[in-house]
Amino acid sequence: MFYHGHPTRHERGTAFMVHVSVLGAVKHHIKPASDRLSRLDIHAAPQDFSLVSAYAPVNDAEEEVKDGFYTDLNALISSVPAGSLPILLGDFNAKIGREAEVVDLAGRNSLHQVTNENGQRLVELAAARDLVIRSTMDLRSKAKTITWISNDAVTRNQIDHVLVPRRLRAAFTSTSSVPEAKLGSDHLMVLAVCSLGPTKRWAHRAPPSKLDRPFAVGRLINPEKAKEYHDRLVELLVAAPSVDNPTPDQLWDSLRSAITTAAEEVLGRDGTTRSAHWFDESCEEAVLKRAAAHDTLKEAIEEEHPDDIIQYLVEGWLEMQREAKSVCQRAKRAAQHEKLDDMEACFKAQDSASFFKLARSLRQRSGYSVGVIKAADGSLLSDPAGVQARWRDWFRDLLNVPGPAGDQQYPAPEQPAEGEVAPPSVDEVLDIIGELKKKSAPGVDGIPAPLLQHGGRAVAFALKDLIDVVIKEGAMPSEWRRSLLMPLPKKGDLSQCTNYRGIALLCVAYKVFAYFIFRRLSPFASRIVGDYQCGFRPRRSTTDQIFLLRTLLEHRWEAGKDTYLLFVDFAKAYDCVHRPSLYNYLAGAGVPSKLVDIIRVSQEGSSCAGRFRGRVSDFFDVVSGVKQGDPLAPMLFNLALEGALGELHVPTEHPELLSEPALLAYADDLAVVAATRQALVDVSARIRDNALRFGLRISPKTNYMVVSRRTDDPAHGDALQVGLDSFERVETFKYLGVLIDHKNSLDPEIRARCLAGLRTFHSLAPHLRSKKVSVRAKARLFETIERPAILYGAEAWTLNKDREARIAVAENRALRRAVGPIYDEEADRYVWRSNAECRRITGAVPILNKAKKRRLQYAGHVARGSAPPATCAMLDTSPHPRGSRPHGSPRKRLVDQVAQDARSLQVADWREAAQARDAWRTTTFGIEEQPDPYEAARQAAKRRKAERDAARDAARQLDFGDNP
Repeated sequence: MFYHGHPTRHERGTAFMVHVSVLGAVKHHIKPASDRLSRLDIHAAPQDFSLVSAYAPVNDAEEEVKDGFYTDLNALISSVPAGSLPILLGDFNAKIGREAEVVDLAGRNSLHQVTNENGQRLVELAAARDLVIRSTMDLRSKAKTITWISNDAVTRNQIDHVLVPRRLRAAFTSTSSVPEAKLGSDHLMVLAVCSLGPTKRWAHRAPPSKLDRPFAVGRLINPEKAKEYHDRLVELLVAAPSVDNPTPDQLWDSLRSAITTAAEEVLGRDGTTRSAHWFDESCEEAVLKRAAAHDTLKEAIEEEHPDDIIQYLVEGWLEMQREAKSVCQRAKRAAQHEKLDDMEACFKAQDSASFFKLARSLRQRSGYSVGVIKAADGSLLSDPAGVQARWRDWFRDLLNVPGPAGDQQYPAPEQPAEGEVAPPSVDEVLDIIGELKKKSAPGVDGIPAPLLQHGGRAVAFALKDLIDVVIKEGAMPSEWRRSLLMPLPKKGDLSQCTNYRGIALLCVAYKVFAYFIFRRLSPFASRIVGDYQCGFRPRRSTTDQIFLLRTLLEHRWEAGKDTYLLFVDFAKAYDCVHRPSLYNYLAGAGVPSKLVDIIRVSQEGSSCAGRFRGRVSDFFDVVSGVKQGDPLAPMLFNLALEGALGELHVPTEHPELLSEPALLAYADDLAVVAATRQALVDVSARIRDNALRFGLRISPKTNYMVVSRRTDDPAHGDALQVGLDSFERVETFKYLGVLIDHKNSLDPEIRARCLAGLRTFHSLAPHLRSKKVSVRAKARLFETIERPAILYGAEAWTLNKDREARIAVAENRALRRAVGPIYDEEADRYVWRSNAECRRITGAVPILNKAKKRRLQYAGHVARGSAPPATCAMLDTSPHPRGSRPHGSPRKRLVDQVAQDARSLQVADWREAAQARDAWRTTTFGIEEQPDPYEAARQAAKRRKAERDAARDAARQLDFGDNP
């Protein structure tokens, strides 16, 4: 037994019991200052791990005691040796609930429904350390979920937990309590079964040929190289042979040949790059010595040399292995330190682009892909040919969806709109080329955007002539129709194709043609698409829809009116659009037939190939959906959705009355809001039937929600039945990245935002731990990476004291990590600095003041009428739905919160002040100079407590005189 605690008193303390057969694997038993914690480092194959035993304070303990425990726990985890994985287990006195914001970290099978304060602290620790609470993830009987039973056998809780790194989640096959074990304690034994297999390794990439390597466009930064490339390209274009009545393919071949030849001669190609850039000659030498020692040992065993010689060779091989590991670790650490030095130099030189590029390269990421993929029958494929064939089949099935039958398609108009399409001018083509993203990946032609941009007017003239021929002949170059699909990993089992999303790489020259069509189609799309749609539209954002939905629910909740919502999920939305129906709708909606023909040319005949680990599959045709990665795709989908929704829209006058169902959409994220259940059923049926004409199908994953004070009303139903489709009722739903709650509470969203900040915090750990990065640079990372993750959607927040405290605590945690601890000579240990001192050193603006500024700026945007009409209509001070306000203290309205923020700036009529945009923006910046409201509230509470204590002592002195 390895025990850490008081030698005589039976309180607190932690221990490990290790079977004698594995005692030799114990490397260290760490006893920190706190007797509530201890750690056991275990040597194992293929992975070392460190067991951390914890006994947390009870939920009712003082905040200072709990803060100290989690500070010590964080320090103990941070001291885990490199290469060892931490596993936390013990009595955390934490109830983990089933709220939506903790599902990703704790699953849905906890004994409890609501997370208590200790549970919230444990969840935040898991998010900050990229751990998962494995003990609440398995579905099992209630008897095997309970971990603590009170003495009277009435109260039963699950407060003992096992936390493991996210990458080990699948290695733990089960975690459950063992009620049969008689321990003589109020706690039950918790059994966790772990099966560690070989570490997943990356598959070998195909060795890149010279033509696979990208052009060295970074050399175009040099003005002399840029001019040399431009002059050589012009020379080649002038020398190109002229052809009478050239086809699009001939013109493109000539232009592509000139660009690639000039780039090859002047710029060359980038050399082969290693993902492990730190692997230098010393590392290679050490690894080769290790391989040679292993080969010698293998030969000696095969030739049956004496045991003493084999033992000598084994020791030599182990020594070479240790040496190689040490050399590689030193090289890797030196390369990381060099990057950190460069990052600090870029910060001091105010080179923001290089600073954040280096920061991204050092961020920790938990997602990675593996070299094996499961076939359709579940078997594993590892050979490159089989993997590529699987990706080809997967993408082919995904992107080719059967369309509606002939009689269900959207009909062609009897009289299509006539009109010509103005061809592009050279200046317009030059302008489009200049707007291309410089760092976007090239398509099958291998030509990146900078090679077009540095070609100047010569390239613009050539592309203009090519586009003119494409419009005239109604045909594109065949290479423009091809694209490469790159699978990027999402969540879940990365050997399943379903857990990847495809990103299409198109020819950059085709994007110039696509943006030309985009400009011609935009005026028609602005007129056709209703204000309910905010996705991919100028001067519209997700904030508009979030603000509208939150204020609408706020008004109806206050008046006691039920609100019924359906969050529509279209299955494979962009890939299912029926192209003929889309063309027919555009022609009937007033888009000139010539422009419709050009759009048809850009979409039809497309083909794709899957690219995975440097290898490309065979190409296959794509006959449905809008083209992947196409600049036109969002606009075309919005038009298809407009045709599917027909006359449905969002009311612009008093939308909170819901006299008719309202629609809120951001691209394919559609929310339907109705005042009654029957109205929601009717409008959902219309959407389902109309969408089928355009190939769109509502997925069974569509969710139904009721926002009501009467949560147990049977009239709400457990599901929404629309014809043969049944949609599950949920209590929370993430819409456009924010959590909508069935009680219209903002608390789940605030908790989710703080957890998102903690996950970002974990990815920044290498920067925050390093002493080579200045405190100001760390604060800059917090302000630009972590703080935006916390403040997403803050424009529609109404904050009370508890919510403000939670947000401020998340900020103070990050600032303390950026500043670091200070040595306390009296206590003879390191202690964290105060919140005020951290803010003084970093100069960071309080996050609550930032939230107020964002809320005020957006409210001014709405007051000026710059937001969608329905959003602007929600700024009325009184709710229009008539009804009784709930008992007790009423919830603060968003408009009252805005008025309160404005009064803190000495602005009486904020609506009038907001009409002058620049002046209003300048005024709102004044809120950043105000003191931290959370710290001010804390200090005021301390003063009140001191006054109460002084008054109590004075009264006691008056009563008892000098006697105690």
